[in-house]
Amino acid sequence: MSNAVRATEILRRLGNFDFEGVREMLSPAFVQEYPYLPTADSPDRIEGPEPFIAFCRNGMTAFAPYAFRISALYETTNPTTVIAEYSSHSRLLATNTPYRNRYIGVFVFDDDGQLRLWREYLNPQIISEVFGV
Repeated sequence: MSNAVRATEILRRLGNFDFEGVREMLSPAFVQEYPYLPTADSPDRIEGPEPFIAFCRNGMTAFAPYAFRISALYETTNPTTVIAEYSSHSRLLATNTPYRNRYIGVFVFDDDGQLRLWREYLNPQIISEVFGV
C-alpha cells in the first residue's frame, strides 16, 4: 500500500469515526501538530496515539456526518511524506449549523507504513464562527 493510499484511508476512517481503525495506523511515536490552533484552548501539538484519539473523539463527535473529501494528493521527493488537500462537510449537531473547512495535511510515515507525523493546516476562523465564539 502506498503512503498516499494510507493517508486517504486514515482520513476515511477518521471521517467515519472509526477511531480504533485510525489508531491501528499510527506509530507509537505519533505526533499531531496544528500550526494554526483549531480553537484558542486547543494544543498545538499532541504526542502519542491515545491522546490524539481522545482529542478527535472529544471534538469530532459533536458533528455529523464528518465527511472528508480529498481534492488533491501530492507525493514528494521524500517517499515517506504525502501532502493532501481536503475538506470537511458536516454540521454541528447541537445547532444544526453547517461546518465546512479546508485543510492541508502533511503526512509523514515511518518505514513500517505507520503514520508518525500529521501536521494539519486549517482555518480556525470557520470553527469560531460555527461555535459562535
